[in-house]
Parts: sequence; C-alpha cells; structure tokens
Amino acid sequence: MRQTAFMGESLRGFLLSADQACRVTYLVIGLGIAFAGTGLATLFGGAVALASARKARKVTVPETAASLTEPRLNVKTEQ
Repeated sequence: MRQTAFMGESLRGFLLSADQACRVTYLVIGLGIAFAGTGLATLFGGAVALASARKARKVTVPETAASLTEPRLNVKTEQ
C-alpha cells in the first residue's frame, strides 16, 4: 500500500511539473512573438519617419560663408 501511494504521488508530481513546463513554454513563445511584433512595428515606424523627413526637406551646402547669415537660404522645401 505504501509503495502504491508513493508511486502515485511521484507520478502526480511528474505530471504537474510537465504541465508547468508546458505552460512556461507557451508564455515564453507568446512573449517572443510580442517582442518581435513590437520590434517590427518600431522598425517600420522609423523607416516611414526617415522617408517622410527626407522627402520633406532637402538641405544644400551654401557656396559662400556670407550666405549662411541669410535666413532659410540653405533649406529648400518641395511642393
């Protein structure tokens, strides 16, 4: 009787440990997918921001130092 009870408790412990490991695995997989999605969204947002900033303003290098004192001479906006 004692051996049967011991084996039953051992089996129960093993099954609970396996279930817990399975749940932790799903949690880690879910977190990995969430972080990958956040990274892709951030990368996409940065690419869109860079593309729109590059398209909106073009900066030219002035030919003389005197032209630097004139306001907004070296920034051209496209329309």
